[in-house]
Amino acid sequence: MPTSMNLLWEQALKAKPKDENLARECFFALFTQREWAGAQKAAVALHRMSNRRDYWFWVISCYHLLDISPQTSETDRKLFRALAYRMISKAAADAPTELGAHDAVPKFIQTPQELHLLLLIYIHQEKFQELLEIFDSKTFGISSRVAKGDWRFVRAKIELLESQGQWHDLWFYCKTLLSDADDASKPATGDNVGDWRVWQGLIRADSKIKTPRSTEATGQLIRSHADVARLRRSAFLAELLRLRLRLASPAGGAPEDQSELLSGCKQYFDATATKACCYDDIRDHVRDLSPESWESLLSHAEDVCKGLLSAEGPEKRKGGQWHMAKVNVLKIRFQMQLQRRLSSEQLQAVAVDAIKLYESSLSTKSEEGVDYQPGDDACIIAAMAFVHLAHREGYTNQHRFTVRYLQAAGVLESMTRHSGFNYQALLILVRLYLVLGCGSLAISTYSRLAIKNIQQDTMSHNLFTRISTIHPWPVSDIMHDSADQDDRDPRLGLQKALKVYEKSGDSIPNMVKLGIEEGSYGQVIGFLELGEKILHSMCRFMWEIERQRVIRCRNIPSPPTGASGIDAKHLPARMSDNRDFEVMVSYEPPEQPHFEELIHVGPTPGEQWVRGFAIAEQIVLRISQSKTPDGAQDASSQLTPILVSEGFGQEFTVPEGGYLVLVDMIDTMQNRIRHVSDDDSVRTRHLEQLMARLEKAPPWKEPSDFFDDMKNLSLEEHQPSYPCWEDLHEAFTRLEELRLMKMFAPFLGSPKKSKGQKTTKMKAPVELDRKITEVYESVKRDISRQKNDLDRSGVMGTLVDLLLEREKIDLDQGEVGSALETLLGEAWLETFVASVVDSWQDALDGVLRVKLE
Repeated sequence: MPTSMNLLWEQALKAKPKDENLARECFFALFTQREWAGAQKAAVALHRMSNRRDYWFWVISCYHLLDISPQTSETDRKLFRALAYRMISKAAADAPTELGAHDAVPKFIQTPQELHLLLLIYIHQEKFQELLEIFDSKTFGISSRVAKGDWRFVRAKIELLESQGQWHDLWFYCKTLLSDADDASKPATGDNVGDWRVWQGLIRADSKIKTPRSTEATGQLIRSHADVARLRRSAFLAELLRLRLRLASPAGGAPEDQSELLSGCKQYFDATATKACCYDDIRDHVRDLSPESWESLLSHAEDVCKGLLSAEGPEKRKGGQWHMAKVNVLKIRFQMQLQRRLSSEQLQAVAVDAIKLYESSLSTKSEEGVDYQPGDDACIIAAMAFVHLAHREGYTNQHRFTVRYLQAAGVLESMTRHSGFNYQALLILVRLYLVLGCGSLAISTYSRLAIKNIQQDTMSHNLFTRISTIHPWPVSDIMHDSADQDDRDPRLGLQKALKVYEKSGDSIPNMVKLGIEEGSYGQVIGFLELGEKILHSMCRFMWEIERQRVIRCRNIPSPPTGASGIDAKHLPARMSDNRDFEVMVSYEPPEQPHFEELIHVGPTPGEQWVRGFAIAEQIVLRISQSKTPDGAQDASSQLTPILVSEGFGQEFTVPEGGYLVLVDMIDTMQNRIRHVSDDDSVRTRHLEQLMARLEKAPPWKEPSDFFDDMKNLSLEEHQPSYPCWEDLHEAFTRLEELRLMKMFAPFLGSPKKSKGQKTTKMKAPVELDRKITEVYESVKRDISRQKNDLDRSGVMGTLVDLLLEREKIDLDQGEVGSALETLLGEAWLETFVASVVDSWQDALDGVLRVKLE
């Protein structure tokens, strides 16, 4: 809210200093708009008018928010910090041990929400020891009438004890909580004793203390819990954590430590082999096993599976318990081999075994419902193995890269016939299709994820990253049967994602107001933090940039004002990156890239990307709106610092970097021409620079470029070069460059004034205009050539043969092809390949539809 509005509220309060309703309205209006100084004054006024206890805590909340606000000066911050601490401490000190007779309107802490406010203030001000003393008191302990058994205070105390290194206190506290698991008279524990955080605190404290007494007591506690069914899983995991920490300690590493961890992993596998949680629980622990122990664990796990197979009756086989156990073995094996940098032959073996396991699981019936089948994860591992093979083999053969990605997409598409809403499969498919250049298939698949509301902020990057230079056009009706245009048109999809930010911005003030009225101070601060994340979301700015580029690519008329949707000068100093990169499953060890990094469309864009393209969008807008040199605004380019920054190559593709260099060059040219409008030599020099740039190949066409090397290779001369995202990205970016040059070209012509005219008319130099057209036609010829290659007779048959590895040259038919043929079937595979080719055709048609004006 503007400062002038703040002043209006202050004047209204001064005019009616005893109007409580007006003061409340003022407080809520200023508070929800983050005008903390004004809200604090309104809260103080309310406190003076009425002795209501909630007004006291409103004042404290405002002081705390002023303390943590970056807009507060250091002098004021010290004052507000001291006031917040003093007032909340008084509210704690005045609380009686037992809630009995007290004042009619007491100002001491009485609810978990008010205690949570104290927690937030003390942690921010690093009053850790004082906070621990409060949590140890009878008044505010976890069992107190104030805390009411709220489990967040337990976790807060554990984290405080860990941060202060008070290991003995931590061990005793966690042991007490766990020992009271079955004591119904102690509500502070209840069923929440299974909280894994308590076990972690106990085991970490034990590893630091290292006394025979604590070790024996910890082991005894684990054993006692292992005998209780509802506590067994946590107890087993606690034992594994204890063994792993012992092995990782400076005194660890002895053969007996390795043997004990191996034995613990085997026991846990025995207990949970048929559960979906087995691998996720054990993966961090098996990582520390030696190669020999790995092999021993795998051998033991295989024996367990054999036992299950021989012991299973029809009912068990129907439920897929053996398949679930085999999938867990496969996951452990895949993780082990990735950790050892497995060979291409091993990757192929993993893919074959995974496909066969998945195929055999189709005869079972899942207990989880239609969205999940026992062997689904095996199918996902097969796809991952193909992606790894693509990166191993694709460095020397682009067809190999494409074929492996198509094999991965094929097995996942086949899986969705049985598990239509498997989230992981659909998410990986979106990325695979984008890398393959099948934008229409990616868009169609993304719509099946049914991502709603604020999920757009964390998940939409999987589709919309660089969508303006991969597939800016709507998906045809043939490729997508959804009736919702938002699901078919990237522009509308981007607008839909952007509306989420507007709606969230409108709803959060109401949530904040409701939280304040109900005294949920911790939630209020959480809502405010969420609002900040949404307001400064990196995706919010990225999608506005992508939307503008899509609009320009498709020659969609701009709004009447012509205003750009993003202002580079008003971008936040620090953006909030809310993208979730961990949601996609990964079996890679910590020292290797996460699996999702293998299926990126270029480097991950970040703040530099947003700032660079925000500036570029404003420059392009200015040039498009400037009809004469006099109409060009004088503005020094802000792009240069970004272009020369150290991390420039980490966020931009080579075509994007070349485009920004061109934008910076043209911006500089325009400003020079404006200052020396009568100097033809300046125009001539700039004309020569642009002609030289058009004459030579763009920077991404250099022979050293990886993708350029790959796409020119093929198994046989008659085979087409299948499109990929890089081809589309390069073509759309090149056309964007030509569009910019064509817009700027008139500024390089000689200014001429006709009689009686006040404005100067500009005409583009003929040679520049001709060269732009020539390059434009060249780009379209290259794309048409690729499109004609796909129209050749036998292309789909050749692709089917490549996927099934029937090709005699370079791709010998082997177990992979046989496994795929058995699983997919040639008829279904032909349909799948046809959809891929149609998607490629759709993407190439999109490039051909682009016009420069």
